[in-house]
Amino acid sequence: MKKIILSIILLYAIVDSSYAQRNEQLYNQGKKEYKAKKYRKAINTFSTIIHATNYYYEAYMYRGRAYHALQMEDSALADFNTAIQKNAKYLTAYYYRGLYYFDLKNYEKAIADFGAVLAKKPTYSKALSYRGQSYEALGKDDLAMADYSKAINSGTKNYDVYYRRALLYQKQNRLKMAVYDLGKVVKLKPDFQQAYSLRGIIEVQRERYQESLNDLNKAIAMDAEDQLALEARAKAYLELKQLDKALVDYNRLVQHFHTRNPEIYIQRGRLFVSQGEYTKAQKDFSRTLVINPRNVVACTENAKVYMLKGRVHQAVPIATKAIGFDEKYWDAYYTRGRAYFELEKFSEALRDFNMSIKLNPTADAYFYRGECKAEKGNNVGACEDLHMAEKMGSGLAVEKLKHVCKGL
Repeated sequence: MKKIILSIILLYAIVDSSYAQRNEQLYNQGKKEYKAKKYRKAINTFSTIIHATNYYYEAYMYRGRAYHALQMEDSALADFNTAIQKNAKYLTAYYYRGLYYFDLKNYEKAIADFGAVLAKKPTYSKALSYRGQSYEALGKDDLAMADYSKAINSGTKNYDVYYRRALLYQKQNRLKMAVYDLGKVVKLKPDFQQAYSLRGIIEVQRERYQESLNDLNKAIAMDAEDQLALEARAKAYLELKQLDKALVDYNRLVQHFHTRNPEIYIQRGRLFVSQGEYTKAQKDFSRTLVINPRNVVACTENAKVYMLKGRVHQAVPIATKAIGFDEKYWDAYYTRGRAYFELEKFSEALRDFNMSIKLNPTADAYFYRGECKAEKGNNVGACEDLHMAEKMGSGLAVEKLKHVCKGL
C-alpha cells in the first residue's frame, strides 16, 4: 500500500514538474514576443499560462503590459491588480502599474505606486525618475528635484535622471546647472540626441552662441526633424552675423516645418532688413501679425521698415498702433520718436524719447532726446543727454558734443 501511495505522489510530482517546466517555457516565449512588440501573440501566450494555473502572477503582470501597449487599458489595469492581489510583495507589478497610471496622466496614483516600490528599494532610479516627473506634472517641482537628486546622489548610471533634472533646471532658469547635468548625460549615453539638442538650446539662452553650435550641429545631424534645435541654431547664426547660414535655417523652418512661431518670422525679417530686402522683411512682419495680430515687436519692426523706405509719415500711425498693443514696450516709443524727429515734430519726439528712456534707457534714446532739446534751444539739457549717450557708448554723441556743448 505504501508503495502505491509513494508511486502516486511521485507521479503527481513528475506531472507538476512537467507543468511548471511547460509554463516557464511559455513565460519566456511570451517575454520574447513582448520585447519583439508582438503584443497580441504575447497576450495569447500569457493567457495559456493563466488558464493552466492561476497562481502565476508574473504572467498577469506581463499580460497587463501587453494590454497597455495595445491601449486596452481596462484589461491592463485588471491584470496589474490581479498580479498584486496574488503577491502583494511583487514590486515589479507596482512599478508597471505606476507607469500605466503615469501614461494615463493619473499622477496621484502613479506616485502612490512608485512610492510602494521606493519604500522597499529607496534608490531605484527609474521609480525615482517617474515619480519626479509625476510631481512635476502636479506642479510640485521641489519634490521632483528631491527625487532626481536622490537618484543621482546614489550613484546611478541612469542617464534619464540627469536629463530630467537638466530639464527642471532649465525650467527654473538655473542654466549652468542644466548644462552640467547634460554633460553627464552625453558621457553616459553618447548617442542621446535630445541631450545635445537641449544643451545647444540652453547655450543659446545663455547667449553663448559659438559654444552652442557644436551641440546643435550634432543634434541636427542626428535628427534633421528637430525643429527646436534648428530654431536655436538659426538664432545663433544670426547673432554671430553668419547671415547666409542663418537664412538657410530660417527658410527651412518656414518652408519645411511651416512654423507658426512668430519669433522666427521676426528674426528672419530683421535679417532681411540687414540685407536691404525691405519688402521681404515686411512680408515676414505681416505674417507674424497674422499669427498674432497684437504682436508689438512685429508692428514696431514694420514701422522701422517704413522709415527705412523713406515713408516716415506712414511709420507714425504704425508705431502708435504698436504702443496700443503694449504701452510698456520701449522700442515702440523710440521708433515713433525717431519718426517725429525726422518730421521735425520735436515736442512730440521729446515726449516719446522721455517714455522710451523711462522704460529702457539706451544710448540712442539719450542721443536723440539731446538732439530734440538742442533743436528747442535747451543746450544745457541737450549736453546732459549727449554726455550720457557718450558714456553709454554712442559714437554719434562724441561729434555732437563738440558743437552743441562748446563753451558750456
